[in-house]
Amino acid sequence: MRANNIEMQVRDLSRTLQTKYYQEIYKKTNIRFFEKERKRYLFYLIFAVPLTSIIFLGLVLLSQNLYEALVVLIVGLSLVILVYNNISKSFAAKFKNTYYDCIAETVGLKWLQGDFEYTYSSSIQKSKLFSAKVCMREDDIFYGNYNGVKLKIAEADIADRAFCTGDKKTETLVPKQFHGVFGFFEANKKIESTTIVKPKVDFELSYSKLVVMMFILLVAAAAAAVLGFGIKSMISGGFSLPVSLWILGGLGIFAFACWQFMDILVLKELRFRRNFQRVNLEDTEFNKLYQAYSYDQVEGRYLLTTAFIDRFLHVGKVFKTNRLRCSFAQNKLILAIPANRNMFELGSLFSTVTNSKKISRFYDEIASLLILIDYFKLDNKTNL
Repeated sequence: MRANNIEMQVRDLSRTLQTKYYQEIYKKTNIRFFEKERKRYLFYLIFAVPLTSIIFLGLVLLSQNLYEALVVLIVGLSLVILVYNNISKSFAAKFKNTYYDCIAETVGLKWLQGDFEYTYSSSIQKSKLFSAKVCMREDDIFYGNYNGVKLKIAEADIADRAFCTGDKKTETLVPKQFHGVFGFFEANKKIESTTIVKPKVDFELSYSKLVVMMFILLVAAAAAAVLGFGIKSMISGGFSLPVSLWILGGLGIFAFACWQFMDILVLKELRFRRNFQRVNLEDTEFNKLYQAYSYDQVEGRYLLTTAFIDRFLHVGKVFKTNRLRCSFAQNKLILAIPANRNMFELGSLFSTVTNSKKISRFYDEIASLLILIDYFKLDNKTNL
């Protein structure tokens, strides 16, 4: 019953926003005529990709040996992908720069194109959503004021801070630890402590951790080989001081490597949660998927009300994920929603610019986030 009420509220808000879209953008702007622009870009793509493929396929057939053919094939495929990406990105950028300001206004917000550069975010670090030190890169940013609450909704990438060089060219190759949507809401309530919600199975394995773990495993393997050599020598030649040193050295290095492996895999996460208290909630559906922690049990229970949990779970249903994260810290609510696609992309070469399904999904997702403000009553200026 509660879930149905929330679904109705989100649907009603989404429909209201979609109505504003059709009244203020579809009817009053030239977005319908942008369809010609889409077809023009699509023609370039349809013409350029096959032409490039045919040219390089011909070069492959004319190659004198297999090595030359493979080189030409790899270069050709790379060029085809490059042409496709450039045309697609060019169209998407033109569509955003032309219409996204107007689209943001239908929600009462403003739109800003991110600078595609990883930067340190104190809000993310203090939120405790990630146990490692991370940096953040934002793409589409919707920001402003909704029902008296300052907010920012952004598509963003999270990466291990060790890889954040400040150079946009090299950072295009930075492995992502997290990709999705972040919602930042300024709570008018005073939040003294930190309360977090994470997926029940939450194993963060960043690229840097993976590299270190592989190195440790190699050290452990080498130590095991040394240990084995020492034991074999002792069995065949009897006990001696050099052999015992081989055995002790190999055993010590192997034990140290195993300890470091466990430290990265498990112990750091346990230390990260050491000062947190587990907040046990009575919602069965929530407990199947998530765990809540807080520095303060009383404040944690005050924040994680039944009303909020219902809205939180519904956000997961709208975005089709059960791996949400959220944090209450420093008078902010921060929500992290993982995604495996480009978010908020209304302009695509392969669908009309007025595609109703895309528009509906866009406003459904935005509405599910805005409804958190209405029902959590973040706009009420009260203390605990």
